[in-house]
Amino acid sequence: MRPLTRAPPPVAASLGQDQTARARPSILDDATVARIIRVHRDQAADLTLFQNQASRWKAGPGLTTAQRDAVAGFEAAIGQLRQLNSEVLAVAEELSHGTIETVLAKSDLELGIEALARGLQDT
Repeated sequence: MRPLTRAPPPVAASLGQDQTARARPSILDDATVARIIRVHRDQAADLTLFQNQASRWKAGPGLTTAQRDAVAGFEAAIGQLRQLNSEVLAVAEELSHGTIETVLAKSDLELGIEALARGLQDT
């Protein structure tokens, strides 16, 4: 068995970028949001593979205490990554309703009403 030295990379940076885009969703296009969703759904499937591997490692005979601790850390990282991945997918789904294509498809009247409604909410 190879030594466990690295956990899956976190997606916190991606979530931070999504939170920035949340304030101005029209800066994103449909293709970008679709790619975010596709990549993070693929990653969710990968996390299942990572968890299966951790389970195989735990079931294997002869693990040292350090190796068991490393597997436990790996599983904790998988759990954190799964949570962050879910959050990114939720934000991306929300953003998909306000992309630049969505804004451009609206009439001037619809955009004006939305701007007025936002202005009333701010006061």
